[in-house]
Amino acid sequence: MAEEGYVVKMMAYQDADGFPVRDLSKARLIKDRVLAETAAELCGGWVAPVLRPDKPTKVARPKKAVKNNQAWMRRDS
Repeated sequence: MAEEGYVVKMMAYQDADGFPVRDLSKARLIKDRVLAETAAELCGGWVAPVLRPDKPTKVARPKKAVKNNQAWMRRDS
């Protein structure tokens, strides 16, 4: 399930320490709209609603058997 919340946007997004960041994934996600509006008033920004999708899980693929270097040349016929 995706995370739903709000971020504070000034010229860039605001991170957890109050510094501006360009990347939305590094921005602090605030669950409560009233708290987000208060933070936006203090820093001179505005509130932007955000819906962050879950990160895709990596599919485990079977590993191929690794041969020693030049082992394919020494086949016994």
